[in-house]
Amino acid sequence: MRFILLAAALLSAPMAHAAGRSHCRGDETVAFSCLLSNGKTLSLCGSRDLGRLDGTLQYRFGKLGQKPELEYPAALEHPASHFRFKTVAYSGGIETWISFRSGAFRYVVFSGEGRGWEHAGVQVERSGRRLTTIDCRGRQRDAIMTPNLDEAWGLDVDDHDFEYRF
Repeated sequence: MRFILLAAALLSAPMAHAAGRSHCRGDETVAFSCLLSNGKTLSLCGSRDLGRLDGTLQYRFGKLGQKPELEYPAALEHPASHFRFKTVAYSGGIETWISFRSGAFRYVVFSGEGRGWEHAGVQVERSGRRLTTIDCRGRQRDAIMTPNLDEAWGLDVDDHDFEYRF
């Protein structure tokens, strides 16, 4: 329930900029960002005009204060041609993820919570097999992972499943 209320509040207001805690620039909004268990930061940075037909979204990964190790897509473009999303509701919670492919790799940025559990982070796969899962540290994250990114950002539904692995 808390997740759904948070999602509704975030959709009705501009995305927040988390200065110093993300790779997003001052003229961008933070769609998702967290400090990962490996000490690096994962950020999804959107332009302020990000919507169904306009704006850009970029995944950035690496140590804060340094050039990100990975920026996807390389050029700032609308997310519909690069990212997919999916939301799965459970009897005791909800999980949302945004995924993209870079070469032979699939990256899944996920966020979910329910009764007695909560997790967020990134999982990297190759040929359908999980290579690694890096979790966010605690609750240090900013997110706008909502169930209706098809309407909000024009993303297609991810046709591949995601299973959180500890």
